[in-house]
Amino acid sequence: RKFHLALDRLERLLVQRLFELQKGHLEGTGYKLRTHIAKHLKKRSETIRTALKAYNTAASTVGAEKLDFKTVINYAFVSQFDLLRDSWQDIRSKPWSKTSNRFLMDKLFERNRAREEIIRLNIEISRLRTWIRDEDQDFRAAISAVRESDPYLAAEIEKQAQRRFRIHEHLLKTLRVLERIPGFTGT
Repeated sequence: RKFHLALDRLERLLVQRLFELQKGHLEGTGYKLRTHIAKHLKKRSETIRTALKAYNTAASTVGAEKLDFKTVINYAFVSQFDLLRDSWQDIRSKPWSKTSNRFLMDKLFERNRAREEIIRLNIEISRLRTWIRDEDQDFRAAISAVRESDPYLAAEIEKQAQRRFRIHEHLLKTLRVLERIPGFTGT
């Protein structure tokens, strides 16, 4: 990443220098403007040296070709900057950059997540069935425990329990449908 950032900065500075050189040689550019451009080019040369140093440091870590100041400063056309770009990797040629390949990868990942979800749901279905059974037993035990001592409380618990039993029956019906689906393991 450092290499690519250094390459981008060096290229940008060189292109700016090239345009300033051309501006200095245009007809109608006055003496004052030419002097100002010349001073600015001198400053830019120092900036380019610093950027070139950073580029060469980064290039040595990547194994790219090092450049010297004389070669780079003599670039006269924008097309010569393609020499710098030779070290840049074109990601458009990578297989993952193609839309069809990305679409297939997305579908593959969706399928893998669906398989993981099936495994998780197999476990959750068993847990839900166990929870329903345990809650039904708890309601029945609570009703039996208070029936003798407080019949009104027992009637209220039974009323709530009947409502819950209907919900549980609906859930169990849905679970039975799910259990018939191929791939259900029940674990």
